[in-house]
Amino acid sequence: MKNTTDTLRRAAAWLAAAAFLLPALVVMLRAPKVPYADQWRFQAHLLSTPFPQSVVNADNGHHELLPSLVRLAELHWLHGGQWLQIGIGIVLLLATLALGWRQLAALPASQRHAAWLALLLGLCWLGNQRALGHGNETVHAYSVTALLLAGLQVLGQRLRPGPGAAGIAALCGLAAAFSFGSGIATFAAFFPMLWLTRARPAAWATLSLGLVLTLAALQLTGDSAGALAFAPLSWISSWLRWLAGPWIHAAWPVLDPALAERLPPALGALLAPVASAYEGRFGPVMLAWFPHIPIALAGLAALAWLLLKAWLAPHTPSAPAQRLGIGIALFAAATGALVAVVRDAYFQTYPDQLLAPRYLVWSSLFWAGLLLAATARASSPRRALSLVLAVAVVLLPSQLWTARLAGSMRQVAAHIAAAAAVGVVDRAAPRGENVPAEIATALPLQRQAQVEMFAWPQARWLGRTPPSQPLAIRDLQVEAVDNLLETPARRVQFATGAAGGDARLLLVDADGVARGLAVPDAGAGPDRWIGWMEGGDTTPPQAMRMPE
Repeated sequence: MKNTTDTLRRAAAWLAAAAFLLPALVVMLRAPKVPYADQWRFQAHLLSTPFPQSVVNADNGHHELLPSLVRLAELHWLHGGQWLQIGIGIVLLLATLALGWRQLAALPASQRHAAWLALLLGLCWLGNQRALGHGNETVHAYSVTALLLAGLQVLGQRLRPGPGAAGIAALCGLAAAFSFGSGIATFAAFFPMLWLTRARPAAWATLSLGLVLTLAALQLTGDSAGALAFAPLSWISSWLRWLAGPWIHAAWPVLDPALAERLPPALGALLAPVASAYEGRFGPVMLAWFPHIPIALAGLAALAWLLLKAWLAPHTPSAPAQRLGIGIALFAAATGALVAVVRDAYFQTYPDQLLAPRYLVWSSLFWAGLLLAATARASSPRRALSLVLAVAVVLLPSQLWTARLAGSMRQVAAHIAAAAAVGVVDRAAPRGENVPAEIATALPLQRQAQVEMFAWPQARWLGRTPPSQPLAIRDLQVEAVDNLLETPARRVQFATGAAGGDARLLLVDADGVARGLAVPDAGAGPDRWIGWMEGGDTTPPQAMRMPE
């Protein structure tokens, strides 16, 4: 009976892993195949700056040498399209999970499954949709996580590591620091590993030298961090609230009346009064201190306790797995401290951005590391697995609304790109995290290089007369738009007889010349389309598919 129960628990663990890993991979594969958010700025820089400065220079405090090399290769070899970034991001995510699985080998089967599921929840929960659903984010995020786990493996898997292991970890830290700004925080995980494993003095000296060389390299390649105002209370408050971010997002509809109202009517009616009462007592959830700060303090207390226990019992079979979880949590905590200090002035101006979804890819790892370490040292493998499964069940409902956020980002990106291909930056259109000025800067460079939207087959018909037959459309609406590029333009909305899928349509004027593009408008209905055209002609246009 006991063996049967254990088998069922392990089967439940694999089912839970599939329930989080498969949606994460789907979101990654369905990430926008067009520029979104920072990509416009990155591409303008890559297309206008000579190599190697184009990949070495810092951007907004981040050194992204490795990701920039991938972006540059994609632009020059594949005309953009995001597929190379998406593919490499998926490989890096799976590599992170594989490195974690390998480092848990000494645990009993049920405990190993539980600990690995804890890591998977931190990486693949769709609260991380901002990173998972954006090819540009996946490369830098999961290169850092893979390098973090590689460094933790060489330092934390055995006692008294020497200078060779410390040198490899230092190289991982250097590479992580040149993948993204949070990469420097890997050293905050590596040094405690030396303490926990009673490392030799030569290992301390080697890793310290690696940190010094990394900081010097960052400074020489354009450290963009300006002078910081000394505000320790603000830093600590922001850091604690930042650490609690995953739990706040997981419970978001219970804390935010606006989100509760967008849920299905029955569920919204149940949660809206609770959310309204919370907001009335503590204020808007993105600005409140409760339950954020108590949650974070509890997490930090758990981390301190796990650190002490790991130091006192370094020889147990589960010690390497415990050190892995502690290292991950320390990295995430250091990343949060870095964000709180360096971005303090920004958060004073935009306080709601402290808990923005783009940070969850890091703060989720704090709780995943704690859960992994606690699971690894648990006295009962069966209870450990039950605990992690309970956390997975708690997170499952949030998979739904976070997946919707990823879908809305994908639609906004597609609409912005279709308009941009025609030479329109519609001031009135939803733009998500796209910055219109950055789009306007990137467009002429993309057009000249014939990359991204300008490499679409449909875009090559703009200004020409396509030989296709027009489609039957209905509910046609044409209206002038306020174009940031200051040229006359129109927005066109209509319906066809079939769902649009991922297709694009040409929009053709009365003279037969293609002057616009249309893409599906899933938010308006399965057969609805929205497009943009150059020129101020109010004559109803025709819609055509790509010529054969």
